[in-house]
Amino acid sequence: MELGWFVKSRSAFYAVLLHIIAAALLIISLDLAPKPINQPKQNINIVNAVTVDKKQVEKELQRLKNEEQQKEETGKKRLAELEKKQKEAEKKLAGAEKKHLEEEKKAADAKKKKELEQEKRELDEQKLAKLEKEKEELEQKHKIEEENKRKAEEEEKKHKAEDDRIRKEKELQQQLAAEEAEIQSGQDVQLIDRIKANIYRSVVNNFNKSGLPTGLSCILRVQLIPGGEVTNVTLVESSGNSVFDQRAVTAVNKASPLPVPDDIETFERLNLRQIQFQFKPEE
Repeated sequence: MELGWFVKSRSAFYAVLLHIIAAALLIISLDLAPKPINQPKQNINIVNAVTVDKKQVEKELQRLKNEEQQKEETGKKRLAELEKKQKEAEKKLAGAEKKHLEEEKKAADAKKKKELEQEKRELDEQKLAKLEKEKEELEQKHKIEEENKRKAEEEEKKHKAEDDRIRKEKELQQQLAAEEAEIQSGQDVQLIDRIKANIYRSVVNNFNKSGLPTGLSCILRVQLIPGGEVTNVTLVESSGNSVFDQRAVTAVNKASPLPVPDDIETFERLNLRQIQFQFKPEE
């Protein structure tokens, strides 16, 4: 800012100097203008004029003429010097103005550069602040995720431990149930065999074998309901003798209700709703 004021002051000084030089040139040019030569007075004494030496007059005139020429040359010289100084001053002024413009341009460029640097610095600060904020958010998010992960792992461990406990309990229960089922199965097999034997004897007792050839047999499937009531009889495998087959089916229906346990739970457990057996009454 001080440099700009200095340049402006110097430019003003050169401008004033140019005006002074121009004024001086004007004054000198007025001084160098030819002055009118005083005409000899008409009332000069003719007698005195005659007595003046002609050579002396010419000499005086030459002297005056030389003085005038000398003054004129001196004025021209001074005028040339002033014009030269004016040109130098104008040149200096032009250089000063050019330098002033360059300095103003430099100052403007420096100001613009400073503004751009300030703007860039502010943007960098904003970016840095944004990055810091994002970093904090990511750290917080990571912390929450880690906490959730830890809790999830703990919950998973608890669930796994509980699942292991339940699994072991189930395995133990299954083992006990299997052992009980094995025991029960053995007992049920014997019970089923007795029931089927009773059913078979009941059917045989209701079978009419008169007039039939010996050695015939068929396979029957009988559907029951609790209480032993027969709901359906299916001939699975024929004996080859239709009369024998028909009498076998009739014998089952006549024997209904078949001898089964009255306990519905036992009936269902032994799966007595459907039984299949080979019917061979001669055995």
